[in-house]
Amino acid sequence: MATYPVSVSSHDLAGVALCDDNNVWVSVKSAPTSSVLTSLDQAHGTWSNGKTQPFVYVYGCSGTDLATSSNWDDLDWIATR
Repeated sequence: MATYPVSVSSHDLAGVALCDDNNVWVSVKSAPTSSVLTSLDQAHGTWSNGKTQPFVYVYGCSGTDLATSSNWDDLDWIATR
């Protein structure tokens, strides 16, 4: 994160994940009920934003699948590849 800074407030981060394929993902709150999953393009040192979606927390990865949740009770798995 220090090498590839995200230009958002730390109050808007809803989790960071490093996957087995070395991809880095960040969930960034974009509104009270929505967020954007952002991935790091390590080759270019830039972050690419996905589409705005209902708010999700990012907890980590299992292989290349993101562990996410829209609430504190249930985990969802998102395949990144």
